[in-house]
Amino acid sequence: MSAGPLEPLAWDTNHFGIAVARLTLPGDDSAGARAALDRARRDGIGLVYWQTEPRHDVPADLLAEFAGRLVDRKATFRRDLDPATAPVFGAPPVVEFARGPASPALLSLAVAAGGHSRFRVDPLIPEDRFVALYTTWMDRSTRGELADAVLVAADGFDADPLGVVTLAREGEDASIGLIAVAE
Repeated sequence: MSAGPLEPLAWDTNHFGIAVARLTLPGDDSAGARAALDRARRDGIGLVYWQTEPRHDVPADLLAEFAGRLVDRKATFRRDLDPATAPVFGAPPVVEFARGPASPALLSLAVAAGGHSRFRVDPLIPEDRFVALYTTWMDRSTRGELADAVLVAADGFDADPLGVVTLAREGEDASIGLIAVAE
């Protein structure tokens, strides 16, 4: 596949076992999207992600023509944190998870974190691939590959975590990769 509005995604292709690409066009370029999706169909690409701005609705006829579906709406929240006014955490304590393999309890929380994700709600993605994606994400986060810190809340040193959040630094900011609480 050539470069252009379709960006091949090698990790996703390997993980899901079908050719996967990202459509890099703006959400208001329906004509360009139609041409790129025609190309994807000819090239045997089985899954195309198209992340558009919330203000751009993908036309229903375009979705119908390519058997597309809306499976995700992203929301970005931002908050400036000042250490002087940061909340003080009570029990249970929040601590940083030591680098290394993720525990079974953290892997379970990772799957819970993805419960409403596009990978879970898309009927074309098998359940086992969804679970494997999120458990891999957590394991790579606890090993420091995808996250700079993994914070857990637990009622004691050996207790299963009650909650988890993974954080990646972006300059002076941090973004949350996974966040979940136990039932």
